[in-house]
Amino acid sequence: MLALSRHGIAKLGMGDVSACAGVSRGTTYRYFPNRDDLLVRLARREAERFGQQVWKVLESTPEGEERLRIVLDFAVRLGRDHPLIQRLPESDPGFVLTSLRERFPDLQATFERLFAPDLKNTLLVRSGVVTAEQLVGWITRVLVSIFLFPYPDPEEMAANMKAIYPILAVEPAGRSRKAKARTRT
Repeated sequence: MLALSRHGIAKLGMGDVSACAGVSRGTTYRYFPNRDDLLVRLARREAERFGQQVWKVLESTPEGEERLRIVLDFAVRLGRDHPLIQRLPESDPGFVLTSLRERFPDLQATFERLFAPDLKNTLLVRSGVVTAEQLVGWITRVLVSIFLFPYPDPEEMAANMKAIYPILAVEPAGRSRKAKARTRT
C-alpha cells in the first residue's frame, strides 16, 4: 500500500514494492508473480478488511436508522482517510474507472448486505415508493461519486451525507391519512 500510494498504479514497479516492504525482489515475486496479481490481491484484501471492520462495528448496533448512519459514516470516513482512495483517482483515473465498472456489482452486493435490512424498514420502502435494492443502488452510486469527486472540505462531505438520513425517514409526499395510519399499525 505504501508503494502504491507513493508511486500510483501507472508508475508502480515490483522493485518499488520490494523496497517499501524491505525484502528482495525475488521474495516479492515469490508471493506475487506479477504486478497485476499484486493489485488484484491488494484490492481484495482491502475490500475484505472494509467488510470486517464494518461488521465488527455493526455487531453492537441495533437495526434501524442508527445502523444506516454508522455504515454511511464509516464508508465516508474510509473514502476520506484511506491513502489509496485519496490518491488513485488523480494518479490513475483510467484504472479507477475500469475497476469501478468491473467491481460495481460486487460493491453494490456488499452495500446491499449492509444496508438492505435497514432500508426495508424505511417509510419510502414500506410505502412502495422505491425498493430497498433501488436505494442501495443509489447509495452505492453516491459513495462512488464521493470517491471520484471528493469534497475539498471533509466536514462538508460528512454533513451532506448526513442529510440522507432524514430523507430516508420522511414520509413520501401525497400519501393519504389512511395510508399513513395503515403504515403505523
